[in-house]
Amino acid sequence: MVVNGPRNRPAECMNSTMYFWNHSSEETQGRSPANVHEAHMVVALSKWLLSEGLGQDDISVICAYYGQVLLLLIFLYT
Repeated sequence: MVVNGPRNRPAECMNSTMYFWNHSSEETQGRSPANVHEAHMVVALSKWLLSEGLGQDDISVICAYYGQVLLLLIFLYT
């Protein structure tokens, strides 16, 4: 993991390179947990970062569950 260095500098529109969100929206339980509210927040932030000039290769989203990855893909491409 790169913590410091030229590849881990915050974008001009951000104060930090990493953020953690805390919210009260519950996950749906199925084969793999997912959270609709969380997926909407991540897609909205990603689209905003792209509109601020960041490239797709500059944005990373880490998901712990496959169900959440599927939600992100659905919301990103709809």
